[in-house]
Amino acid sequence: MTPLSAQKAMRLAKQLIGHQPDAEWQIAAALDSLFSAERNRERVALKQNKEDGKKIGVFEAALKRLRAAIKNLPDPLRDRALKHMDHSCQDWLAVCKHLRNGRGMNKPRRDDALLKRVAAEQAFRLLTYYNADDVDSSRAGRYCRLAAVLYLDPKADLSRYCREKIKLAKPGAK
Repeated sequence: MTPLSAQKAMRLAKQLIGHQPDAEWQIAAALDSLFSAERNRERVALKQNKEDGKKIGVFEAALKRLRAAIKNLPDPLRDRALKHMDHSCQDWLAVCKHLRNGRGMNKPRRDDALLKRVAAEQAFRLLTYYNADDVDSSRAGRYCRLAAVLYLDPKADLSRYCREKIKLAKPGAK
C-alpha cells in the first residue's frame, strides 16, 4: 500500500465527484475531518496507554513490596503459608513485564476502522452535497472509490463501511 498525497487525493476526488465550483473546498474539508479524527484517535490511545502503564507500574511495585515482606517473615511462617503466594507474585510480575514489553506503552493501537468510517461518512456527505444518484456500496462504485481516495489508499476496500453508512442514512436500503 502506497498512501496518496493530499494533492493526488484531491485530484482523484475531483474526478470522482465531477468538477463542481466549490469541490476543492469541500474535498479539503473532508480530508481535514479525516486528519483531525486520526490525530484525536492517536492522542486518546496514547493517553490511555500511558495511564495503563502507570497502573501496571503501581501493581508491579506492590507485588515487589509483598515479595520483600514475605522474605522478611520468620522461616516457619514463610515456608508454610506464604510459599505459594511468592510464586504467584513471580507469575504476576512476569505478566506485568510481558504487558510492558509487548506492544509498547507509548505506542497507540492501530484502529483503522474509525478512519475508514470517517472516510465513508465524508464521501457520502460529498456525494449527497452534489446530488449524486449513484450512491451504492459496491467496491467498484463511485462512492466506495471516493471513500478509498479520502482514506488516502485508492486500493482499500471500504465497501463494508459504505454499506453501514447507507443503512444509517437511508433506512430500508440495502
